[in-house]
Amino acid sequence: MEKENVRNTYDLQDDDTKGSVKIADDVVGMIAAIAATEVEGVSAMGGNLTDEIMSKIGMKNLFKGVKIDVFERRVSIDMAITMEYGYNIPTTCQLVQNKVKQSVENMTGLTVTDDLGAYDFGTPPVQLVPMNYVEDSVMYYVNGTLQTAPNVTSEFPLTIEGINVPAGGNAVIIYETAVNEYAPLGENSEITNTAEITGAGLAEAVTASAAITPDNTPRLSISKSLCPATVPENGVINYSFIIQNFGTQPVTENDTVIFSDTFDPILDIDTVTFNGNTWTATNDYTYSTSTGEFVSQTGKITVPPAQYVQNPETGEWTVQPGVSTLLISGNIFTSIEKT
Repeated sequence: MEKENVRNTYDLQDDDTKGSVKIADDVVGMIAAIAATEVEGVSAMGGNLTDEIMSKIGMKNLFKGVKIDVFERRVSIDMAITMEYGYNIPTTCQLVQNKVKQSVENMTGLTVTDDLGAYDFGTPPVQLVPMNYVEDSVMYYVNGTLQTAPNVTSEFPLTIEGINVPAGGNAVIIYETAVNEYAPLGENSEITNTAEITGAGLAEAVTASAAITPDNTPRLSISKSLCPATVPENGVINYSFIIQNFGTQPVTENDTVIFSDTFDPILDIDTVTFNGNTWTATNDYTYSTSTGEFVSQTGKITVPPAQYVQNPETGEWTVQPGVSTLLISGNIFTSIEKT
């Protein structure tokens, strides 16, 4: 029976307030082994592992010639390597030591810092942060495999600690943010989001930026109310439909927006107005007295764009939606039966 491999883990950080960050010895071993085999003059690991055998048994066995010991925050790595003929042993071993040290330091315990789109506002300038991290949304993958969630500090700037990237591999970090009252959502606005990767072994920080722009399409909502709340037989009832546009672009005739509703009880329509203009049957809408269905003609619904305004004192953005109003009045006949 094959002996089960034991995967040891070591604390890179252990803090009651921030949590703990751990790294497995096989991760360190793989980084060290691959780094060593990249040095000219090293042909294999473990004394008898060739590239051909490694490709058959898999990368995880590459570190069979590596022994990892951790003392507090220091790592000791013992390696057995096979060298090619003709290379100077002391010189090659020194190159291996430097390469392994650099690779392990570079690829373990990395920190990702996200500025959450912070920008300067006012005079003197203060930093406003237009996005908030969505708690517990982070997902961390190494070579496509989901890992235990890393330590996250959600306050500005957002920091994600304990990221490990195996040599020759990759790490992917996915998390969600939500815009807040400092997000510039008006037309032609954008949020520039910058993330930075730092680590003890990196010569300089690695940065990446992306511009986030608001959706410029119309965004509509509608509310319905009636007056009076209690209507006597053959009494007049008034329906009000408030259509709001929270987008930066208007709804025009070319957008072919259609309004429809079914009145129950069925209404004997008297007047229909849209933004104060009288509508007429057939030309502006259709109405079935048998089903109570009301449908506007294509392109008759138009709504102005929203206006986004930033408070000059606080920097907070507010939206004033564009509004259109449809009013429908008529009588209710209790004798009308649906078919």
